[in-house]
Amino acid sequence: MTGTRQKGEVLISRRTRAEMVVRSLFIQATNNFERMLSFGFLFALWPVIKMKYPEPEARRRAVIRHLSFFNTQPYFANCILGVVANVELRDGRNVDANVGNVKRAMMGALGALGDDLFWTGLMPAAALVALFLNATMPRYALAWAIVALVIYNIFQFWARIKLFGVGLRLGPRITTYLKMLRLPQFALAVKVVAAFALGLFTAAVVWRAGQDGEFGLTGGLAAAAAVVLSFGLQSIGIRPGLCWYLVAAVAAALGILIL
Repeated sequence: MTGTRQKGEVLISRRTRAEMVVRSLFIQATNNFERMLSFGFLFALWPVIKMKYPEPEARRRAVIRHLSFFNTQPYFANCILGVVANVELRDGRNVDANVGNVKRAMMGALGALGDDLFWTGLMPAAALVALFLNATMPRYALAWAIVALVIYNIFQFWARIKLFGVGLRLGPRITTYLKMLRLPQFALAVKVVAAFALGLFTAAVVWRAGQDGEFGLTGGLAAAAAVVLSFGLQSIGIRPGLCWYLVAAVAAALGILIL
């Protein structure tokens, strides 16, 4: 099935969708300081451009259109990829302006949100969960590493595949859908989990450092203090990202003092 519209929705074949998702895995392959992710974005969008613009001149204009500066969180880039494909596949005279406006409007907001969710939230949370499990059951170290990778990649592939599909279906109307997901609140919850896992990991390390578990109670209190501190700092208006680092510093200091 080729690109077409039915009841206001843009339809492309499943094969083309799959090809675009696979191509998006390489969106950072040509990352550079001048245009950042623009070449990778164009590479992922190419199946739509090739299908929509068979004429050489129209295809050339489309390629030039997507060589402008583009930078965002690489997993959330697929959301913008779907929206831009939607705009490209719709007939319109102002496609240049529409595509540019969409990319500029979305890349900054999704970039900040994606960095907050994945780089400072989910990645340390998954790693700390694995470290805690390894500290308590070191015989299964490889299994815990796999657990961390699975936890992290479930979310990042969901962002790549699901948000691309929704962006392709809704186009610029995806903002309502993104608000419904409450992603900033989810990012905050992930950071709380990371802080909690950090406290547990500190307690587990301290427990194992002592002979016959002599530091176990103190380590448990250190973990509880880390979690309470996180909620306390957030309740008085301290930024969540800063709370996470303060909790990490306090937990590390307690661990050093106890040891």
